[in-house]
Amino acid sequence: LLMIAERRNLRRRGKYFGGSKRKLVKETFNYQATDGQQTAGTFRKHDNMLKQFLDTWEGIHGFNAASDGEGGLPGRTPLLTGFVQPPDFRKYLLKHGFHWTDIGVAANHGEFTHRLHWYIICAEQMATPQWLLHQPIDLFKKCAEAETVNSAATSGSIWDRLFDHLATTATDGPAAGREVVFRKAETLHAFLRQDVIKRRQDLWVLAQIVDSRAGRVQLINTLAGNGGTKRLDLDIEDRQEANKDNLMMVGDFSTKIVWQRIQEGQGAAELNEFLS
Repeated sequence: LLMIAERRNLRRRGKYFGGSKRKLVKETFNYQATDGQQTAGTFRKHDNMLKQFLDTWEGIHGFNAASDGEGGLPGRTPLLTGFVQPPDFRKYLLKHGFHWTDIGVAANHGEFTHRLHWYIICAEQMATPQWLLHQPIDLFKKCAEAETVNSAATSGSIWDRLFDHLATTATDGPAAGREVVFRKAETLHAFLRQDVIKRRQDLWVLAQIVDSRAGRVQLINTLAGNGGTKRLDLDIEDRQEANKDNLMMVGDFSTKIVWQRIQEGQGAAELNEFLS
C-alpha cells in the first residue's frame, strides 16, 4: 500500500524524523441529503487503493472467481447494500468464495475487516505452507456448509466464532472467558482507527485508509432524513433502479448483494465514483 501511495503521490511531502511523513494527503468531501441538507469534512485521500489491492490479492488466492453455480456469479467483488441474512450470506458469498465490500457497516464493523482477516490467513499460509492442511479458499467455502452451523450457540457458526464473534470474550466451549480479540470484527476495526496505529511504521497507510473511509460514513450518517443512518442503503437502492441494466442482483432484492456489471467507460463514471 505504501508503494502504491507513493506512486500515486498520495503521501504527504516533507521530512519527518529524517524521512518522509507517515501521512496520506488530505481531501475535502462534500455530501448532500435528498432534502438538500449538506455537510463536508476533510479526510485522508486513498484513491480506492485498498480495495484495488485486495481485489488483486484475493484473485491470486482463488477468491472472487466467476461461477457457473446458482445465480451465475460474475468474477468481481460484490457490494453489500445492507444486512445480508445468514442463509443468503452462506449461499451466495461463502459457498462461491466471494469477498465483499460492506459499506453499510463501515463506521463500526469496517467494510474491509473480513477481507483483512483473510489477507492475514493467506499471508501466513504463504509464509508457513504447513500451517494449514487445506488452502484458504477451500476453508472459506467450507464455512458455507450446514455442518459448520450450530444455531443454538451464542456465535452460531464456525464463521461467527473465527471472524464475526458478537461478544468480546468467548461465552462457551473450552475458550469460555477468554478474549476473542480480533475475531470480533469491531475490535480489529477500532484497533486500526487508533491514533497511535495511524502513526505506526508498519500499519500507518492501512490504518489511515480504514479511518478515512469510516469517518466519511460517519459524516454521511449525521445528515437528517434520508441522509441519516440509512442514507447509503436508500441512495444505492435508487441508483440500482436507475442503473438496473448495468447491475446484477443475486436472488430477490432482499438479499442486498450487488455485482457491478459496469467497471469502465464514460457511462459508468458516476456509479463507479459513488461505489468507490
